[in-house]
Amino acid sequence: MYHQKQQYSYRLLFLVIAFQFFGITQSFAQYPEKTITIVNSNNPGGVIDLMARKLAIIAKKYENVTIIVENIPGGSGTAAMNYVLNQPADGYTLLATLKSYISTGLLSEDGISIHDFHLVACMVYDWEAIITNRNSEVVTLEDILDDAERKNGRQRWLGPNTGGMDHLMALKTWEKCKIQARWIPFEGSSVSIAALLGGNGVVYVGNPLDIKGRPDLNIAAIASPNRLADFPNVPTLREKGFDVVEQMWRGFSVKQSTPKHELKFLENLLYKISQDPEWISYIKLGYADPVFFNNSEMVSQLKEDEELAKRLLTKTGIISDVRGKASKNSWLSLLVFLILSTGIIFIIYKLKKRK
Repeated sequence: MYHQKQQYSYRLLFLVIAFQFFGITQSFAQYPEKTITIVNSNNPGGVIDLMARKLAIIAKKYENVTIIVENIPGGSGTAAMNYVLNQPADGYTLLATLKSYISTGLLSEDGISIHDFHLVACMVYDWEAIITNRNSEVVTLEDILDDAERKNGRQRWLGPNTGGMDHLMALKTWEKCKIQARWIPFEGSSVSIAALLGGNGVVYVGNPLDIKGRPDLNIAAIASPNRLADFPNVPTLREKGFDVVEQMWRGFSVKQSTPKHELKFLENLLYKISQDPEWISYIKLGYADPVFFNNSEMVSQLKEDEELAKRLLTKTGIISDVRGKASKNSWLSLLVFLILSTGIIFIIYKLKKRK
């Protein structure tokens, strides 16, 4: 009788293990069994939005997978980042990720961070550029430096947002060129360019694509290691003696704790897309470089980028200002809570006393 029970127990244990293994292998085999969503912080038609849609089209060449793109603009990327973090870590929601999200996290008051995400791959290097109004008196890099010296800190540089990638590029350039200037932020690149052409500043910080179809704009210098093939006459900052090499890298991330099998599938798919002639041609049309670096290859880059952002934002007092405001808001909230609590306790005391 005992031996029969023991044999029954062994069989039951074997069946449990077999079903668990079968379930695991089935879940592996099934991914992706539904639509994958790429979330991006651009409005429809923006550079990141179009990049994500092109990737979704090319992906069908290599896998039987449907990818859709969802636009969630707002908060310099925080709206899109928060949306992805509120989804399951199952590999079905990707974030079109930018280097500027490092600063977004550092400046965020709600604790969001680039480290909340697993960067599956970096696929684009979009080099930073110093852009001027071709019809102004300040056109070349030498003009910029001379003008900065004359104005002694009053020179105006324009670009999107405070603390973003373009602002950091400006701060690093001023530091390396040993000049002083003022950063004037605007809501978006198109408004910044309009301000440049309107004479509200002498330099706009952006990317080469910003001048496409705009003969009134000029790239005074590029922050790439070598001259770009599309702009052979544009000097690099490095060749001019200023060690500034900066790019707005772009890639795709998922929420941390996404299973390894899903991560491997996505990495392999993104690698295949990165080697596709249609993808390479598309990225080059935007004057950017198609690249592929997986998560392990990007670890040191992320660390360097974050350390630089922290140093420059701290040096200018931007991080401390944000934290100061957050701290002040926290104290005000606590004070309001105490006042309301005291009032409620007093009312309850009075009501009990009447009884």
